Amino acid sequence: MLISVEHKPWISKIIRVAGRHLYNFKRRVAGKEVLYCRNLYEGGLAQIWSDARVVCNCTTDFILGDLRVQGLASIWNGQRIQSIEQTLNKGILPNRNCFHCQQLAKLPHLSGRPERKAFPKTIFFEICSLCNMHCRTCFQKERTAGRKIRLMEEDFAYRILDDICKPPELRFLAFLGFGEPFIHPAANSLIAYAKRIRPDLIVTTSTNGLLLDTEEKCMELAHAGLDRITFSIDGGTPQTYAIYNQGGDFYKVLNNMEQLVKAKQRCGQTTPIVQWSYILFKWNDEASVINKALELAESIGVDLFKIMHTRNPFLGRSTRWPEAVYKKNEKGKFIRLEVKT
Repeated sequence: MLISVEHKPWISKIIRVAGRHLYNFKRRVAGKEVLYCRNLYEGGLAQIWSDARVVCNCTTDFILGDLRVQGLASIWNGQRIQSIEQTLNKGILPNRNCFHCQQLAKLPHLSGRPERKAFPKTIFFEICSLCNMHCRTCFQKERTAGRKIRLMEEDFAYRILDDICKPPELRFLAFLGFGEPFIHPAANSLIAYAKRIRPDLIVTTSTNGLLLDTEEKCMELAHAGLDRITFSIDGGTPQTYAIYNQGGDFYKVLNNMEQLVKAKQRCGQTTPIVQWSYILFKWNDEASVINKALELAESIGVDLFKIMHTRNPFLGRSTRWPEAVYKKNEKGKFIRLEVKT
């Protein structure tokens, strides 16, 4: 049964704003604790939007700086970040989005806080904030409403890569954000350029798979040096796929994914690792449906199969199966889920 509950962004905003004020009030009454952001101190994650503004992670609108004005190293060590640190040191949330952020942590005193990284370890690089699908209850339109530029200029994207890829602290670069990266006509070239700058850099991306629709595109991507690509396919049948992945084409995506696997094999490469991402909902969580997806993934030559949970839509979410990444066994087979009676 389909649970037709749509996300209301204004409700989420009210909850975050109210939660931040309530939290800060409780801290003033009960006594201050030191807060710190794991993202800044441990993981070091920065998100670059398609208009070149920088935020602290992939879901917030907490602007840290603009790459059209200064480099990422200057932003990461600039006044904005220092102001955030000072606010957290007082036990106060600096932004409404911090209220529900899983990266927020508490410490009894400053001495227990790790040293902040001088440069991000991981960067999400959103070269495009447009999407060619309209997935049910997806945040994409709301999250990108304030983007000044939806498709990053190609020349400027190369300049950003020159700026961000050279620091040795950077280990992971993901071409993803709130858009479909392969809408950008230079996506494959930008991926290849990043790997030429830093061959040791782990470069990944995520896609709905619709635009990898020719042998030429797949061969170009296979030669680009990409380490991993994730295909978002939330169903094991056309029917279960179409409920959430609106605007998609189940068989076309499977064909495109298989085409990339064959291109990789023709190149004699083990990369990119191809992963099938499967968000669990009430309408696609039957073991028989997931096992069908595993069977298809196996026949195509997919390397990994990942089950993910979601909070949206609230009444449509499912935790029937744990979040997990499934790998093939020594026989090259995915273990099937046990059908519960």
